[in-house]
Amino acid sequence: SSGWWAYGGKTIDYKLALSEGEYRLTAGFQEWWDTGRDMRISLLYQNKAGNNINKTLGDFYNRTESTQDYSFVINDLNPENFYVTIQIAKTGNPDPVISWFSLTSLDMQTSIDKIVVLNHTNTLKIYPNPVEQSHAIWIEVDANNEWLRDTYIVVKYVSGQIVKQQKTTGKRNLVDLQVPSGIYIIHLKDKYAKIIVK
Repeated sequence: SSGWWAYGGKTIDYKLALSEGEYRLTAGFQEWWDTGRDMRISLLYQNKAGNNINKTLGDFYNRTESTQDYSFVINDLNPENFYVTIQIAKTGNPDPVISWFSLTSLDMQTSIDKIVVLNHTNTLKIYPNPVEQSHAIWIEVDANNEWLRDTYIVVKYVSGQIVKQQKTTGKRNLVDLQVPSGIYIIHLKDKYAKIIVK
């Protein structure tokens, strides 16, 4: 029975830090003023070529209440500008509303059970782990490993949302973790590791 209303021809925009991958978006809509609304849910982001992308997930009509469910893949996100906007807009009149939404990383759902502690491999070391809150960690990579060159270190919540992203700068990479206590995922290309912040 609550939510947001886009007043005066505006859209409802949620800007999120995401990485490439597969996601599921579920959104709930409840009508408060006994009217029908034609609406559209879209993704807005910048691709690797620097072009602005506007991808429609779906158009729908709501008069009482409804739940919309979409799966989508982002595979061309600009690593220098990794923000994705979820936009709810009208396709007719009146202005759009939204009550709630949830976003789930399907990649993280399938990978979370397969997380390997990479500290003991010869290509990647993460220390200290666990780490004290508001401290930094070192991520040491094998500079001779072609796979780890010119890539990005991504720190994510377990839900898949990006907390921090930075480019590798060589063998030793300092990552400052100004984050609350909890469990986070370190992601380099197709590899995952778990870090605990105390």
